[in-house]
Amino acid sequence: NILYLYDSASNLFTLNLESNSTKADICKLDRDISNLSINCEDSIMACCSNDVIYLLDTENKSIITQIERKNKWIIKDCQFSPINENYFLLSGDGGNIYLYDIRNTSKNVKHFLSESKEIISVAWHPTDENKFCSGGMENYIRIWDVNNNLNSIADFKTSEGCYKVSFLNSNPNYIISSYQTNNYNIHLWNVKMRDLPEYRYTGHDSFIVGFDNDLEGNRIVSVDRNGLLIAHEVNKGERLLDDITTNIIKFNNNNEIYCFHDDKLEK
Repeated sequence: NILYLYDSASNLFTLNLESNSTKADICKLDRDISNLSINCEDSIMACCSNDVIYLLDTENKSIITQIERKNKWIIKDCQFSPINENYFLLSGDGGNIYLYDIRNTSKNVKHFLSESKEIISVAWHPTDENKFCSGGMENYIRIWDVNNNLNSIADFKTSEGCYKVSFLNSNPNYIISSYQTNNYNIHLWNVKMRDLPEYRYTGHDSFIVGFDNDLEGNRIVSVDRNGLLIAHEVNKGERLLDDITTNIIKFNNNNEIYCFHDDKLEK
């Protein structure tokens, strides 16, 4: 129940959420911190603990407010927008994703409903403030537009449930994913070719608990449950599209190529 926050000058402060320090005693945590995110101005931190999310002031080192989901709805992920400092997403049980504005947390701004299984991970588009992606136990990666909360705008069918998804920072036409079960690989998906991942990154022999990618898009760093951390070169992954068995290929009069492979027709 103690949150440690470091800055680039190697300074450290701790916020004990069970102590009697300023404002901290009004929001006593009795569960582990499962996830956190900081807004683009580095002023507000969202901190998840099961069915409660705390908004913390990083400068004053205090709790601003808390959001408690009704009916013990378990929060799996929280992510601030990298562009809009006031917006953050919550995802969790029942295929639910909620968009909140920190200026009024009494109710959500938008509600997005995927399938009935839990959404474990959400990630904002790095340059488009209206788009985000999601992944979870439903075996789909989905891309959403905040202006259309009725349906996702693109879907990727995965072989198993996703544990984490993220856009590639340097090229948001790609999405990174890791998985829930014994698939110890990182996959890189091309949003324009959604039938299977384009690249695979290996090296782990246990469950991948997290990953991130640098701003230049050269490396993906992943860490597993055993503490093994691997830096993957993005352009040196195993190219899975080379494994497709193509049975028929044909040009038409408009210089378009039609390929029939793996029981699917592609142009």
